[in-house]
Amino acid sequence: MAELEALLRELLVELGQEINSSVRQIRDLVPTLRPLATESSFASLIDSRDHEKRWSRKFELTQLDVSTNPPMMPGRNRHGPQPPLDGRTIQLRHLELVWRTLGLADPIPSASAVGSLKKLTLLRNEIAHRNESIVEVFRAAGRTADDIATYIDDVILVILHIGDQWSDYAARSAYRA
Repeated sequence: MAELEALLRELLVELGQEINSSVRQIRDLVPTLRPLATESSFASLIDSRDHEKRWSRKFELTQLDVSTNPPMMPGRNRHGPQPPLDGRTIQLRHLELVWRTLGLADPIPSASAVGSLKKLTLLRNEIAHRNESIVEVFRAAGRTADDIATYIDDVILVILHIGDQWSDYAARSAYRA
């Protein structure tokens, strides 16, 4: 699960670096990527106590489709989650959020991979938070070594699928509108 999270973080960081180093404007990005390209503006809007500045920012943020400002994708976040991730154990909703942000379709190659991802997320959290002893965790139904190996195989397929989609996305510069 940690490797899957690391992969997503690195993909987001690399994309951000590529976009930030380009001479593009916010309006040149696919609409779903614009909120990430203006993450700091959204954060400052939430933190601002100045009414006039807040409204000025609101107007600016509603005009992203014509914005000639350069995108400011979040850099590598070493002390917190990499936007749009939230720092929690990777779940299907995280993959769906990243793919929606990129403007891509389904991040999961099969229904069994969805189930396996959910089961590994639960297992990881139970072990990490010591809700059950390790001995008890592996005695539960659906948690034999063979079961867990199957779940891991499915998540490896998810990782390969992500790699294929990401490679195609980067090759096509699909972040451009």
